[in-house]
Amino acid sequence: MDVPHTSRMNPRPDSTPLTSALDEAFMGRVHKTSLIVAGLVSVSAAVYTVGGHWALGFLLAAFWSVANLWMLERLVRLAIRPGDRDRVAIAVGILIKLPLLHALLFLLVFKGGFAATAVAAGVSVPLSVIFLKVAGRLFVTRMRASGPGLPEPRS
Repeated sequence: MDVPHTSRMNPRPDSTPLTSALDEAFMGRVHKTSLIVAGLVSVSAAVYTVGGHWALGFLLAAFWSVANLWMLERLVRLAIRPGDRDRVAIAVGILIKLPLLHALLFLLVFKGGFAATAVAAGVSVPLSVIFLKVAGRLFVTRMRASGPGLPEPRS
């Protein structure tokens, strides 16, 4: 007998397998995975396909994107933290660090001489990692709900 989809759903969204996987450590795993993927793609690109200059642009843009994501994550955590907020750290992040990061991207794109495709692909690495991690978690959750055979995910 097949159970209707609505009866399998947990009414508490904070305890579903997907949201429990998207915990505070999720972003740390995204940063690590993004750096690993960027390194592997840039080495592969340098050795097998488009050459070292494109790979260096890709790698630098991926590093920039991970740094930007980390900085935005830090600012959000500082801003929404209950209790006393460190207003100086928030102001320094918004007024100094973010403009410096974006000036660095400007220099990378316009003064570095790197291909626009390399920079665009590098900047998209963390976003792709986030998308693939969530899509994989959804796939595993759906497959597990439809029957046995998949192991429990790691936290």
